[in-house]
Amino acid sequence: MFFDIFRSSLSSKLENILRASYAEKFQCGRQIHCHISPRPKDSFGFSAAIITNDAHRGDVNGNYNFFASKDYASFREALVSLTAEVAKASSRIPEMMFFRVFGFGSRADVQYYLLHNKELADRDGWLEKAILCDWKERNYFVCEKFESGSWTQVVNEGSEVLDIVADEIRPLNIWK
Repeated sequence: MFFDIFRSSLSSKLENILRASYAEKFQCGRQIHCHISPRPKDSFGFSAAIITNDAHRGDVNGNYNFFASKDYASFREALVSLTAEVAKASSRIPEMMFFRVFGFGSRADVQYYLLHNKELADRDGWLEKAILCDWKERNYFVCEKFESGSWTQVVNEGSEVLDIVADEIRPLNIWK
């Protein structure tokens, strides 16, 4: 509880990264990808990642996970909190594009979600059951973009890719 008082918001973490990119002269993409996932002890949470060409941040593909939420008791709580955090961040930094990604275990679940998304009586309950598969089986993804205060499905917009600056990567000289 005490730690949650000092927890940074998505928008403040993003602002810190953008300030650092300006000061340290590296580039960041304009897309923020948020993933909701199950966590231990029957809880849920979300994380946010950005593409960067700084070799000291992120993985070999340039993905930098810069934010992790607290644990929420229910999927619905995590979903509502994610939307609130993204709404706040998108109003503070309007030049960024925010996406949420759901991982499914089957192509049939993806098709059902895409076709019947608006008609589902208990949409959050159905979505929770669909994503609660083994993480190794989550091979099918649905991406939604935050626009004008709501989430819309994205069909053709791919993930950003930034070129890694060659000068930033320094090989180890193990032959000395």
